[in-house]
Amino acid sequence: MLVIGHRGAAGLAPENTFSSLYAAEDTGVQMVEVDLRMTKDGQIVLMHDPTLTRTHDDRRKVEDLTLEEINRIGERENREIPELGKFLQAVKMPINLELKVGGMEATVLSIIKNFPHKVLISSHHPTVLKKVRALDEKIPLGFIIGQKMGYMFSIMMLIAKQLDLYSIHPYHTLVNPSHMKTMRAMNVKVYPWTVNNPHEFLILKGFGIDGVFTDYPNIIKE
Repeated sequence: MLVIGHRGAAGLAPENTFSSLYAAEDTGVQMVEVDLRMTKDGQIVLMHDPTLTRTHDDRRKVEDLTLEEINRIGERENREIPELGKFLQAVKMPINLELKVGGMEATVLSIIKNFPHKVLISSHHPTVLKKVRALDEKIPLGFIIGQKMGYMFSIMMLIAKQLDLYSIHPYHTLVNPSHMKTMRAMNVKVYPWTVNNPHEFLILKGFGIDGVFTDYPNIIKE
């Protein structure tokens, strides 16, 4: 059972930061997941939301700011916004990189070229994964199914085959015996998100999942 620290360990430290990474490591987590966006000047940074409103009290969009501006905001709010290349230098385990938008596929692949651990690239967007697959025939890909995307299961077999998916990441409430049967027929790993309740984890484990994303890898353990 693979336990994946969500945004590092978002329940234990500020998400998508070095602090969150170190908190996840301290729990013995087996993999960490972080979110990626691209700045105005083409740099890749760790950020979930399109704007900095929630995390840094700044309404501007990541895509409208340069890396220098991003760094100044991080310093001002005393909460860094790591650049992907520098962040990877601190990572000592497999990592899941979620591409929040398109346009960064080639840049991300270039940055991770010499990363010594396994990289799983995921996205909600089939077009993003299709671009990654066109650029790299072997890198593991994961397709994320959101809370309101249950309809995707009807065409998942086709998507999985076209993209040669390694894993599917469904919102945890979408996991049931019927959907598990569908995903098992695709021969892919099943990693639900975001599982923060130990009882819920045991239920999902009973369905036969392969791992979970959690904000609290200190309490969600195999």
